[in-house]
Amino acid sequence: SCPEGWHLPTQSDWSELFRTLGGKVSAGIALKSTKDWQKSVFDRDGKNATNASGFSALLSGSENRNGEFSYDGKAFFWGSDYYNDSLAYFMGLRSDSDEAYLLGEHKDNKYSARCLKDNPSAKNEFVGKKALPIGQTNQQFVDVRDGKVYKTVTYGKQTWMAEDLLYEVVNDEGCFRLYCQGNGLYTWKTAVG
Repeated sequence: SCPEGWHLPTQSDWSELFRTLGGKVSAGIALKSTKDWQKSVFDRDGKNATNASGFSALLSGSENRNGEFSYDGKAFFWGSDYYNDSLAYFMGLRSDSDEAYLLGEHKDNKYSARCLKDNPSAKNEFVGKKALPIGQTNQQFVDVRDGKVYKTVTYGKQTWMAEDLLYEVVNDEGCFRLYCQGNGLYTWKTAVG
């Protein structure tokens, strides 16, 4: 679950991020870290992962509700909105697609989480400064629950964690760190806190 002062993004938050980055295809390319994505056999022209946004999405895999882990060229991030009692929305990135997308999936699956800073209406001191382009910031945030330091990145009035949440939650099975490569995976219920 996100630290105090931060929240799991809504579909509207994700959509605003996509718009800010030029649409779903531009966002999909700009959100992916340059690490590992370009090594995919699906990378036709070497441009499907630029990290131009500074969001630094890593291939993190996922675990389905049956406990089967998959690390096949994807990163999924929970959103706070739910479709019904069984399904909730997530943002997805795949090696075989340039597009970022929003879909619904079973709440018991385990995906990564990125948190968004509360109070999006607060004035952003970085907006309009050419010295600090969109998506490039040296801001950091310390999670007081465990002392973990997260890089953050700001787009317009949104400030996002530029790293996957890695808070160890009691009573959440999470995934094996060996498979997650240091990225935490959470059920939707745990992610929304």
